[in-house]
Order: sequence, then structure tokens, then C-alpha cells
Amino acid sequence: MQEPTSALIQRAVDIEKAKATTVDGHPRSAAEEQRINEACNRLFQDGDGKIVWDWLRQITVNKVLGWNSTDAELRMQEGMRALVALIDARRVAEKTRLQKAQVKS
Repeated sequence: MQEPTSALIQRAVDIEKAKATTVDGHPRSAAEEQRINEACNRLFQDGDGKIVWDWLRQITVNKVLGWNSTDAELRMQEGMRALVALIDARRVAEKTRLQKAQVKS
């Protein structure tokens, strides 16, 4: 087996750094990250998107499972909560960026 080259090692380091700067831990450019944040913010900001956002929170974050819930039900609920939390983090990131831009101008 060949030893990894310095370029390959550097690429692996760059990917790990990129993961640390994204909301979901997947490597992507800062421009792509901002584009996703903007889309999440626009999508759930008002109108039908706000209705859907409120519904998603009701069935995930605000839902409490009973004492007799199975392990599978608990895992499923936690997965849904994690997904809603990722979307929320993107919405908040874009709102914060927009507020900072308004303060600067």
C-alpha cells in the first residue's frame, strides 16, 4: 500500500476544517452554506412556510412521548427533532447574518 502524499493529507485536513464550519457537518463552501441558510430562512419565514414550520415544531420539538414508548419510537422522534434543529439553526444563522448586515449599513 502506498503512503499518502502530502497533497492527500492536506485535502483531508481541509475537509475536516470545512466540516467544522458547517451547520450539519458536511463539507461545502461558505457560499453554498450561505445559500442553503438563505433558502431555509425564506422558505419558513411567513405565509405557508410559517404554517409548515409551526407544524414541524409541534410534531417534533414540542411532542412528548409517553412512558410506554418503545426504543424505536424514541429513536425516530429524536431523529425528527435533530432534523428540525438543523433547519432551525440555518434559519437563525441567516437571520443573524441579515441583522448584522443592517447594523453595518
